[in-house]
Amino acid sequence: ANHAQLVQASLIELLAALLDDEDSQIRNAACFAIANLCANPANHEEILDAHCLGPLIGFAASPDPQAQLRGVQALRGLSTDAELRVQIVQRGALEPLLALTKSTDVEVQMEVLACLCNLSLCGCIGDQPKKFMDALDVETLISFLCSADTTYRLFAAVTLGNVAADETLQDEIVEGGALAPLVTVGNAADLETQRC
Repeated sequence: ANHAQLVQASLIELLAALLDDEDSQIRNAACFAIANLCANPANHEEILDAHCLGPLIGFAASPDPQAQLRGVQALRGLSTDAELRVQIVQRGALEPLLALTKSTDVEVQMEVLACLCNLSLCGCIGDQPKKFMDALDVETLISFLCSADTTYRLFAAVTLGNVAADETLQDEIVEGGALAPLVTVGNAADLETQRC
């Protein structure tokens, strides 16, 4: 509710400058604040104008788990904007995001999958299905598909659906055992997952 006042007070510019601070705690705190601001679409233009997208992708690619989480949270917020999805993909965010799908940190994994679901709306999975299959083996996608969590199921259904559109990858999906779980989820899952 107070985002407008903070943005008017040039907070985003200050936070953008702090993303390069020598102290990792200050960098992570700045990224956390920007991630919170990214949750509000009204702030997206200001965040881009402050040249935050590149550093946020860098945070997602960082070896620091806290930086990864904050970067991915920010990218997830930005990825709700149809115009920004293409920019996020073009700036190279897919590689670190796909790498983080195998994170052992459940919170990071959830944020990544939600971000990738948003990004899939710009066609990035359909445009690069092999990249997704190289990063996510069929067993991982099946485990996501069978998850109790809607975000995991949705991501797996979207990814498998988009990858299966490439006929050269269909055998890998079927041989990996995805067909029976897809049918099961299609019959039992929530309506949003069934549509995928």
